[in-house]
Order: sequence, then C-alpha cells, then structure tokens
Amino acid sequence: AVMLVFSAPVLAPVVPSTQYAPLDILFVNKEGKIIQVLPNLSLSDLDKEIYPAEPVTAFLFLRGGVCEAFSIRPGDYIEHKFFKKPPLILSIPPVTPPLSLVEPVPVESKK
Repeated sequence: AVMLVFSAPVLAPVVPSTQYAPLDILFVNKEGKIIQVLPNLSLSDLDKEIYPAEPVTAFLFLRGGVCEAFSIRPGDYIEHKFFKKPPLILSIPPVTPPLSLVEPVPVESKK
C-alpha cells in the first residue's frame, strides 16, 4: 500500500499514468474516514482525471481487489498516526471554599 498525504484538505485529482496493475484507490478525509473508493482502477486506462466528491487529506493506493476481499467501503476509517487526534487535556481549577462556609469573624467596635 502507498498513502499520499496532503498538508490540508484539497480537491486533488487522480491522474492518468503508466501504472498498469489495477489498484483500489481510497479517498480519505482529515478524520481518517474513507469517503470514496475507486475499485480495480488501472491508471493507464484513464482518459481524464478523477476528482473526489469532497476535499481529501489522503489517497490510499491498495492492490486491486483488496477492498472487496476485506469489505472496505466508504464510511470505514483508516487507523494511522496521521489521523490521530491529540488527547484532550482537562485542567481542574483549584478548589476554594464558598464564602457561605466561612464563619464570620466578630469585629469589636471602639466607643
């Protein structure tokens, strides 16, 4: 497999080339979700560019027939460190007692 990753989501096309072996080409969004699959496509047979339906962050090129053999389809997700979101870090503010729990200090007045 070969994954081509873009720095930002783009409407990049798959272009004709001299690649004769059939490929399954997956269009993947920034969350790692497969949005489109082009099964058993020989790039040498293309007569024009093929654009994804929406901006993609990666193309994943697999040997032709892999998607069918493993039931890979749009809506599935790719697990790769590129698509991992950083962990959410929660900070807890220091606890201070509410004013109602603090006993008032009596103040003596001078006369």
